[in-house]
Amino acid sequence: MLGLGAAAYAPLMAAAQDAGQIAPAVESRLAEAAEGGPGVLLCELRAVLAADPALAATPDSAAALARAAAVQVRQYRGANLPVYREIVAVIGAAAPAEAEQAVISAAGDAVTKVAITDPSVAGTGQYTERPEGDRKTTAPQPERQVAPLGVRVGNMIVYPEVQVSTYYDDNIFGNANNEVDDVALVIGPHVFVQSDWERHAAFLQGHVDVVRYRENDDENSVDYWASGEGRLDVTDRTKLFGGALHGAFHEDRESPDDQNGAEPTRYSQSRAFAGLAQGFGKTRLRLGGTVEHLDFDDTPLGGGGVINNDDRDRNLVSAGALVAYRLSPQLEPYAEAIADYRRYNADVDDNGFDRDSAGYTFKAGATYEISGELFLDVAAGVMYRNFEDQAFDSETTPALDASLTWNTTPELTLRSWVSRSISDTTVNGASHYNFTGGGLTAEYDITQDLLLSGLATYGVSAFEGANRTDHDYEFGAGLRYRINRNFFVAGDLRHQFRESDVVGADFTRNQVFLRFGAQY
Repeated sequence: MLGLGAAAYAPLMAAAQDAGQIAPAVESRLAEAAEGGPGVLLCELRAVLAADPALAATPDSAAALARAAAVQVRQYRGANLPVYREIVAVIGAAAPAEAEQAVISAAGDAVTKVAITDPSVAGTGQYTERPEGDRKTTAPQPERQVAPLGVRVGNMIVYPEVQVSTYYDDNIFGNANNEVDDVALVIGPHVFVQSDWERHAAFLQGHVDVVRYRENDDENSVDYWASGEGRLDVTDRTKLFGGALHGAFHEDRESPDDQNGAEPTRYSQSRAFAGLAQGFGKTRLRLGGTVEHLDFDDTPLGGGGVINNDDRDRNLVSAGALVAYRLSPQLEPYAEAIADYRRYNADVDDNGFDRDSAGYTFKAGATYEISGELFLDVAAGVMYRNFEDQAFDSETTPALDASLTWNTTPELTLRSWVSRSISDTTVNGASHYNFTGGGLTAEYDITQDLLLSGLATYGVSAFEGANRTDHDYEFGAGLRYRINRNFFVAGDLRHQFRESDVVGADFTRNQVFLRFGAQY
């Protein structure tokens, strides 16, 4: 452990904590400890609090310390949500009894503002990424909070959660004409299990979404997924990681690949990944590989018969490397290379096309962070894809991924992002589509427990070989009220529309959501 004695810490902290700030020397210590991994960072955080418990005595000082520790977590590969939660737990445990709830709330809010910039936390993460057709440009909006402390079972911590929602949709099929409206109920239990070991780590997750429509029961669905991930700490600078997922999902009706069956198209997804994370001083290296299998069910037709989807079944294999160098505590340039191969089970699809392909992506970029207030991640490069079918031209196009999170004030957080990808499709005649999307979200804390949010997104999909381009827009606003650390209620309004140069592909859709969530 890299802890300093109380005598060394006290004079460094005294002036800063009154202003709700953390002394630079403490931030440097946390940054140095973070290089040894999550366990060392948490040990150092405990040492800081042992040296000066006053840092957890008020909400302002606790929030500042929580933010200083949380910004170090983004560099880790893996499921980082448990680390963010443990930061809140450590600070909460050091708070005086009369201020414990206020301190946990403030620390949780501060860590959440950092965690939403972490790709491993935002949304459901890499595991439940939709394989095709889901081109929504809405940034992940994780309802999962970092404040719940979980239930300890031996040396594991269990975080049970459930969200119950109802929503009205005025165009459930995403049709250009003959819109059908309905009301649906969604029940979504979730469980997250993390290890509580000094070295190594294991994480398990499971999730179910049960959707029931009031009138159109053919649209009912049950989606689920379960995943596991582990990290082996060979040394403080050498980590081996791996994991797997299996789940069953349904394809959104607004997808261009939806063929208007009598019910949504269902598919299963299985994925496994493994890799190595290695540190060399200020340099870090990550190597990894992923294998994935997608299996689409045939879809019933309204007048009888089925839509054959066996020609969409496929295997995907990818491997990549990332190297980064920390120029300063705020700036880290990096370069990344990924190669992948997509192999379809069928030699040709129902339209006679061989959809096997191979490609690569090269990107160079940097992350930049300012005192837990601004996070910038920008990378640009080139993407290439070559198709087995001679009727399809190869594709070379710019690659871009950028995200910015700016905590402009303690109450207001702005997020913007843009990304580009080459994606598979089953649209007849199209080899693929190039997707470019981006957007902006704003979150404003009206009070400590009441959050106002808004979003605006835009995405364009250019289907190569099919003379089709879609423009997708989405706007939304919402209110979220935290009843206490374990319960919340929320309401949202969403407006979507698509403009396409293909007749019948346009649509407009309005949705109203009411949600209730419980977390422990």
